Amino acid sequence: MIMTGGQGCKGQKPTEALHCPGQTDNEYRTEFSLYAIVGSPILIGTDIRNFTAIMKELIINDEVLAVNQDEKAVPGDEYKVCGGKSTVWARKLSNGKIAVAIPNYGSDANTIEVCFADLFGSTAKTMAVRDLWNKQDLGNFQTSYSVKVNVHDTVFVTLTPQ
Repeated sequence: MIMTGGQGCKGQKPTEALHCPGQTDNEYRTEFSLYAIVGSPILIGTDIRNFTAIMKELIINDEVLAVNQDEKAVPGDEYKVCGGKSTVWARKLSNGKIAVAIPNYGSDANTIEVCFADLFGSTAKTMAVRDLWNKQDLGNFQTSYSVKVNVHDTVFVTLTPQ
């Protein structure tokens, strides 16, 4: 069971939307991204009438849930990419796309690069990149994709070979 969004604090009133157990929205996004990429069962133990804004953003995102619910896909795993400079979590989906969670565990915002050849031996030189949290196509990228990731946040994308 995950606590994404924060309901369930000890002593919390039903009308309060507190962040429990004290995580930031970025940390909730990272938590939910990693649950989705590994295909872990997602059990929500809260009153859906009291969803916080971050709960709505994360828990009912149909594109992220599709990654989690891809029953034909092997659960995702951690990969070192770009000569070990970065660590990402990736899952090859049954539709041929690659879902990639790009977390920043550091205490400063960082630009993280994902080299396509490091993921499942991809031979595609060009990938279409889609941001799942923002539901936006980001364009076509050759050999790699770089993105600035905020502190304790995770950028969650799909890569589609072109």
